[in-house]
Amino acid sequence: MDLLITGRSCLTNLLETLESWTRILDNGFGIDVIYLDYRKAFDTVPHSRLISKLQGCGIHGQLLQWIEAFLVGRSMRIMVSGSSSSWVKVSSGVPQGPLLFLVFVNDLPDWGQVKYQDVC
Repeated sequence: MDLLITGRSCLTNLLETLESWTRILDNGFGIDVIYLDYRKAFDTVPHSRLISKLQGCGIHGQLLQWIEAFLVGRSMRIMVSGSSSSWVKVSSGVPQGPLLFLVFVNDLPDWGQVKYQDVC
């Protein structure tokens, strides 16, 4: 897995990727490209499946109970100009940064060279 360097311009990252692909094609190999959009991925992680994966990573006992208590039973509402929506139960999503999301996707297959860009 190759990570594009955060802080470089989108154009620089795209040009480096294009150069890499051109080199591969010049050497007679083929390329398969899959584009994945993770912008909403943090919002779609099912809490029950995440807890299961944490157990599979060897997290048990009080730490697992603490994470589960943090995730399960969450509610949210939206406020705009002093008006608010009704509270709704949240059964998916990973709050407070990417660590739990990375645990969730850690067992995805390694398909060779992967380029990831945070913000382009």
